[in-house]
Amino acid sequence: MVGVPPPKLTVSGTPTGEPTAPVVERLLAEAGFTVEESFYRLGLLFPAAALRRLLAGRGGGPDARSDVGPVSALQNALLSAVMRLESSLAAAGLRLPFGLSVFCVARKPRTDS
Repeated sequence: MVGVPPPKLTVSGTPTGEPTAPVVERLLAEAGFTVEESFYRLGLLFPAAALRRLLAGRGGGPDARSDVGPVSALQNALLSAVMRLESSLAAAGLRLPFGLSVFCVARKPRTDS
């Protein structure tokens, strides 16, 4: 797991600054990893999350905090359905160019001594 600060949001709700997939890829490459793939997750929820954060006056930045917390069984079922739908779309080759999370698979090359 690599933790990077949440993105700042502009008034239009588009992310600015870090983290983006290219930024995460660069950080991993600088740490000696080889990136195999990276993409965004939870893109279907991005518009609702951006609107919620903008209305709450939380645009992101260095002091931003996570929205993650306990949810009801119904909310969990709905979020799980969204994740399954997004996974099905990704398996069919459709990946959104934005999302709430960056998913990246990277390997650290072996150093045989």
